[in-house]
Amino acid sequence: MPAAHRQAVSGLSLVKFQGPFIWHQHENEDELFLVHKGRFTMEFRDGSVAVEEGEFIIVPRGIEHRPVADEEAHILLFEPATRRILISCAATFEEAPCQSTTR
Repeated sequence: MPAAHRQAVSGLSLVKFQGPFIWHQHENEDELFLVHKGRFTMEFRDGSVAVEEGEFIIVPRGIEHRPVADEEAHILLFEPATRRILISCAATFEEAPCQSTTR
């Protein structure tokens, strides 16, 4: 199973991932991450926040962040429907870089 797999539905995505994601930021939109199963840590350049099953975190636009999950986490990701990014990654992010396209 890929480290990250996303199925987008009108601004709502189910994301399954394990390990560290890439550092990134979104200039024009906030993101809301709701943990459906598991847990993860949202890393910021100046600290980190643990997010447990049933909890959520909002990352404001323009803030650099990187989600990290020690075990597979299932996340509902709420984002504007105008931004669709499809991500394809190898089994771990270290094996091959992620490829993304915007629709």
